[in-house]
Amino acid sequence: MLTAAFVAVHRRSCGKRARHRKLPRRISGLTLPLVIGLAAAIAAGMLVALLHAWLAVTLRIDQIISGTIINIGAAGFTGYMYSFDRVASLVGAGSFSKLVVPLRSREVRSSAGC
Repeated sequence: MLTAAFVAVHRRSCGKRARHRKLPRRISGLTLPLVIGLAAAIAAGMLVALLHAWLAVTLRIDQIISGTIINIGAAGFTGYMYSFDRVASLVGAGSFSKLVVPLRSREVRSSAGC
């Protein structure tokens, strides 16, 4: 899933650059880059599933071990490729504003007794 998500975002951003003006931009809310990203994600997911099936069926590797290897490899691959895809890093992810719970500022008494 991580590989499919990465490929979808990467292909969608490439699809934005190669947009054709003659094609309609929106068909039922779908844009061409979105469809390209979705198709690329499906293809990437199928390739990873094919690798997992090949390891489990042909090479008779335990499915848990091969799935773990594929997940670790996917995390490493997407992290490595992300460094090439996004040259300018974000300044920060931002932060949430401080949450003030009104009942926490006063003493809360239990209704169970005492």
